[in-house]
Amino acid sequence: DLNLDSGCSTSMMPTTDHMTCLCSDNTTVHLADNSKIKASHRGRAHLPIDGGKEIDALVVPNLYEPLLSVASLCDENLTLVFLKSSCNIYRTPDFDTSAEPIGWGYRKGNLYYLLSNEI
Repeated sequence: DLNLDSGCSTSMMPTTDHMTCLCSDNTTVHLADNSKIKASHRGRAHLPIDGGKEIDALVVPNLYEPLLSVASLCDENLTLVFLKSSCNIYRTPDFDTSAEPIGWGYRKGNLYYLLSNEI
């Protein structure tokens, strides 16, 4: 599953799986523990939401788990609503909390995750 990260400025994936439009990249990534690692590629990552969606992302091979930048998702016209135990994702132009979400995640501890499989 993909970590929904409000502190992440760019979405990052540990592998090129589910990515398109790949090109080489060696951007330095600064992690929360103050360490630095290099990206290997830049491309578009497929999101497992209803109707599909791709977002810009870096490929960072040493990353433990995929990190989805909440800001990047909002920039792609998605609205995220965080609840006590879950997170609902809507298309911003159609946003209405009574509507069916196009994706959803769950909370584990203090982190939210987007399910790896489409709803």
